[in-house]
Amino acid sequence: MSGLAHILDRAAIHVFMDLGLIVACLALLESQKARLRPMLPNLPARLMAACLLIGVLVSGREAYDLYHGQAYAKVWTDYASHIVGIAGGWIASTWLIKKTWRER
Repeated sequence: MSGLAHILDRAAIHVFMDLGLIVACLALLESQKARLRPMLPNLPARLMAACLLIGVLVSGREAYDLYHGQAYAKVWTDYASHIVGIAGGWIASTWLIKKTWRER
């Protein structure tokens, strides 16, 4: 049972870590939007770029863990939790952005 609890604990950490990383990356991209306008012209494009960048970073980190001896099955559960976290970050950010625009 402790193995399952560890997997669930790590999954929760990954999900919420990814949410925070997406918000941080989006804030960084928003602060540079004047420079990024030719490549990322609108907010949804910057949000997608933030999600993709975080996806690449966490994938690289999991590959690094696998290379250094992490169990193969654990890498896949970690990837699954990162997918949930990144998708959740996309959905939550989109929902908050639309909600804010409707309130204006």
